[in-house]
Amino acid sequence: MNTAKQNLQIVHLVDFPDAAPTLAKWFVEEWEPWYGTDGQGDAERDLADCCNKNNLPICLVAFDRDGDVLGTAALKPDSVGSELGVGPWLAAVLVGKGHRGKGIGTA
Repeated sequence: MNTAKQNLQIVHLVDFPDAAPTLAKWFVEEWEPWYGTDGQGDAERDLADCCNKNNLPICLVAFDRDGDVLGTAALKPDSVGSELGVGPWLAAVLVGKGHRGKGIGTA
């Protein structure tokens, strides 16, 4: 098994809200047309909306054993794109640039 996957923990964002600023920064960097200054999105608001455990939307965060944020994914009740159909929908899957290619997204 990949060492990175052995050393990560996946938790609900609602239990570790201190991860939200890092994730919001990553959202803006990765999806600048949507979350940037000229975009329609609001990264902080989207993350706050996903601070749930028992109701959608739910945001999960991957941390390493040192407590560093590695990545995130969300489950949302509705499609965030043009796809239609029964949800939930996987959204906002993002692994930090320095952590990609190590199986974190798969985990």
